Amino acid sequence: MALFASPCLAFPFRDLQPGETMPSFKLQEFKTGESLSSGQLKGNPMAIIFWGADLPLKEQRSTAILKEVKEQLDFFKQHQTRVIAINIQGDQPEKIMAVSLAIDDLIPIYLDDNREAYNSLGVYVMPTVLLIDRTGKAIFGMGYSRNTVSKLKEEVEILLGEKTRSQLAEEEEALKMTELTPEEKKAKYHMEAGFIMEKRRDTEAAIRQFITALQFTPDSPVVNIELGCLHLEINQHAKAKEYIEKAMAINPESLRGKLCQTQLLADQGQLTEALAAAQILSKTHINNHQTMAMLGNMLQKNDKFQDAAAAYEKAYQLLDKSINAETMDQ
Repeated sequence: MALFASPCLAFPFRDLQPGETMPSFKLQEFKTGESLSSGQLKGNPMAIIFWGADLPLKEQRSTAILKEVKEQLDFFKQHQTRVIAINIQGDQPEKIMAVSLAIDDLIPIYLDDNREAYNSLGVYVMPTVLLIDRTGKAIFGMGYSRNTVSKLKEEVEILLGEKTRSQLAEEEEALKMTELTPEEKKAKYHMEAGFIMEKRRDTEAAIRQFITALQFTPDSPVVNIELGCLHLEINQHAKAKEYIEKAMAINPESLRGKLCQTQLLADQGQLTEALAAAQILSKTHINNHQTMAMLGNMLQKNDKFQDAAAAYEKAYQLLDKSINAETMDQ
């Protein structure tokens, strides 16, 4: 069963990676019954919203994201990007009709009655969006969040060569700075200094900078998580647990926090629990090299050496793919 989409950067498909061509599957238009094959999803960039409404929360989020896309149809038209929605949950016609009416029938809805798209793509969060280029290759995918559609628009601009990723990053940073209070600006300065010290592997200096940042923004989940993870590195487990628990109470979806929680369990001798946590992370963030490396580490600690080797190999492959993708973007 597909999970609820939560704000995360993991590519939301198990069997499709960025740069890969869409697999073969067939769909049917909801109202006309007209067939559409994945091979026909070429010629223009296309934004696809995969959704379901079998549960109230899924229906609410699916309707919300489709409404937001509907409001941006002029943008997509101007950028020659087609938009379609695919119901991959096999919902009842009344449910699909209700969603269609909510978006004024402005976005074509297709049915995945035989679950060909669902299975061949390995969709594991709903709703989710996918951007493909003119040749049918996957460019961008993201689950439901408050900024999913704005991120989708940015990726369209990048795909069409209108903006670069660095330009968008600079614009986003400038916008953030104008919205920050004086205290937040001071916190941001020390937080960035902390990350620099972290990269230099100067753990003590990084901790000092993050503690200073925390004086200005004590409820920052990012700063608390970094302090927790850094104290974990120097084997101060009580402090690590305190910071991590505070951060996860504020932002329970933090992957960095979940990884450090798992490591903390292992360091405290709870190897079975740590392995179980790592297995869950490797399934919910299947395309992330850090979760796969953590799984390898926990398997190794539990004397499952053959499985650990396979997980480490997968982690290496994911890291290599990530580095190659970043190189292509530069």
